[in-house]
Amino acid sequence: MNTKQFFSAFLAAVFAVICFPAEKVSAQGQDGNFSHTPIDMVVNAGTSEERWATSHFGIVGPIGLRPDEQIAITLIASNTNRGYLVGIAPLDGGALLGAEDLVVAEDGTINFTFQGGNTPGIYRVVVAIGAEQYQLRLYVARPEEIPAICP
Repeated sequence: MNTKQFFSAFLAAVFAVICFPAEKVSAQGQDGNFSHTPIDMVVNAGTSEERWATSHFGIVGPIGLRPDEQIAITLIASNTNRGYLVGIAPLDGGALLGAEDLVVAEDGTINFTFQGGNTPGIYRVVVAIGAEQYQLRLYVARPEEIPAICP
């Protein structure tokens, strides 16, 4: 390749980069999944009142907690996912209880317990069901917010 051909190819590449910038390509964007099956999350904190949330673009919640509160979580996935392995990992602290060797039950449910920390803020939990990934958003409220968010 001679110098003239090299500079022509170089200028064409620069023109293409400037005029046709590459779009962000990823399987999951910052705002979650865009082509997935919604799941429901049912939270029971030992009271008679359950709290429900449905995923939107792979994100479920937020659901408020008291500091150090343990909550029973039931995820309701599609029955077509029954028998799939489920992976769960907290991203921001907190503890998972009863989350070993989870699979989607015959009725499409997944059950485990989460204990939030004592520091106010968001506690994200990633849940992988087969090839689908979801993010549960739980938050521990400041003491003055507790009557408003926790039944």
